[in-house]
Amino acid sequence: METNVKKIKVLVMVLNFNKALRVLEGVRDLYSQKIDFDLSVVVGDNSCNENERTLLESLGQYPGIKLMFFEKNLGYIKAHNVMSENFDADYYVTYNPDILIKDSNVLSELINYMENNKDVGVIAPKQINDDGKIAMTVRGWPNLILQFARRTFLRNLPVLKQLVARDEMQYLDYSKVQEVPWLQASFNCVRGSLWKEVGGHDERYFLFMSDPEICWQSWKQGLKVIYYPKVTVYADGLRISAGGIKTFFKSWVLRQHLKDSWEFFKKHLFEKKPF
Repeated sequence: METNVKKIKVLVMVLNFNKALRVLEGVRDLYSQKIDFDLSVVVGDNSCNENERTLLESLGQYPGIKLMFFEKNLGYIKAHNVMSENFDADYYVTYNPDILIKDSNVLSELINYMENNKDVGVIAPKQINDDGKIAMTVRGWPNLILQFARRTFLRNLPVLKQLVARDEMQYLDYSKVQEVPWLQASFNCVRGSLWKEVGGHDERYFLFMSDPEICWQSWKQGLKVIYYPKVTVYADGLRISAGGIKTFFKSWVLRQHLKDSWEFFKKHLFEKKPF
């Protein structure tokens, strides 16, 4: 192993994009966690904005934190891979810029669960949005046609309505610890052996689909994906991929979502769903 690679128990990656004020709160929460293991925090910035940079530079007060300011927007997927370079972690935590933690035992409980259940590859807690609603962070495997149709009036047709409900896992009991197809990556923890086996995030994607992809690979490796609502994190609930068909023609982000979805569809077209 290269001498410049840091062996660590848990690596937390926080990637900012124009949410620096919220990141300051989130990092404060991270450093308030009660843990008995070594932890490194990397904060990356895709904003390419001096005001954002100035705010984030104040995080240098925290011990052991690493700040990375990218000269251009690398995208969600590549940025996380760059942030994880030079670390050899037992667990890789994705921590979106809007995430806050009010419970000081969240990290320790998730890591303890992974330590005691070696057959788990990915785990994520319950997530509550700023409006008080439980975020639907569990989803069925992406369906390209359904992803397009749900943004049109077709969504309200009885047959499609049922398919959308199934895709969004609207009937899931969010109070139960359970195995699920995949979990949104707003806050999740990936076992290090899985992360290293698949080479981190698949860079055929730019902004989206890293979360179903890593969960797909987890199931393929014989490792479970677990929704764990015994601990809770909080998010602003704003989805950059939200919008209907009219928005599609105006929003680069929405078009990128469908482009990344197409890449996922092509990659797994002839594969059997692993869960």
